[in-house]
Amino acid sequence: MKAMILAAGLGETLYPITRERAKPLLPIKGKPMLNHLLESLKNVPLKSVCIVTNAKFYDEYVEWKKESGFDVEIVNNGSFEEKGAVYDINLAIEKCCIDDDLMIFAGGHMVDFSLREFYNIFKGKSVVALSDYEDKMLIAGRLGCVLLDDGKIVNFEEKPEEPKSSLVATACYIVSKNDVGKLKSVKGDKLGDVVGHLVKNSEVRGYIMKGRWFYVGNVDQYSYLKNNF
Repeated sequence: MKAMILAAGLGETLYPITRERAKPLLPIKGKPMLNHLLESLKNVPLKSVCIVTNAKFYDEYVEWKKESGFDVEIVNNGSFEEKGAVYDINLAIEKCCIDDDLMIFAGGHMVDFSLREFYNIFKGKSVVALSDYEDKMLIAGRLGCVLLDDGKIVNFEEKPEEPKSSLVATACYIVSKNDVGKLKSVKGDKLGDVVGHLVKNSEVRGYIMKGRWFYVGNVDQYSYLKNNF
């Protein structure tokens, strides 16, 4: 299994904080958000990790790699504008010659659940880490909603106004080797489009994680995360 971290967004919803600094490199508890994720991944037996960024922040990631010492490959999508998660995923699959089961994360998110546990539940079928918000109206119009049937995702909706459940698809997936090739035909450019496409064209499992998932979408959410992670 290999891992990919998507970090090519411009972070415009966190301006001015991210005007000159990549969101995944913002500090939490004295170190970049990205470091927390990579330290959690040390417990997962991965062949390699690649990080997809853009032309604006590429040099910053190269410098971060030198300072942090993490053994990762950094892929530059060559753009000063957002190309979208689907484009970035397929670019990195090509550039890094990925033909394996693939763990995918959004770089601007953080988790405090066990990534080793998430890895252990993978049994050959693509799987999405889920978070139960308990009250489905908390996710209405805000987050991707999943409907489960005996562990299988049978419905996915991106930010529905009337959610069918309280389960949220976090930005943490494992795409099976058999499904990696299907990502080329995803229509759309958002990470949620990947889930929706795989649910329609494959069998995707959902696993409710024991722990929290943090989405950093604005300055208030970043301030909350700094004080509560």
